Amino acid sequence: MADSTDKLLRDYFSGRLKLKQKINPQCTRDIVDITFCLSVIKPEHKQAITKYYSDKFIT
Repeated sequence: MADSTDKLLRDYFSGRLKLKQKINPQCTRDIVDITFCLSVIKPEHKQAITKYYSDKFIT
């Protein structure tokens, strides 16, 4: 499950999830879920998660 969550977050921060949404409307729910989760966690945790997954996309 951790691998699938990791891939989902990587896709979200890289923008691939929005592209997948055009093909598979079920991805809309994933986007909503991730956006909600990021909105309710502490700002410093959100920044850490955003930085981690954004950096993974670059490398």
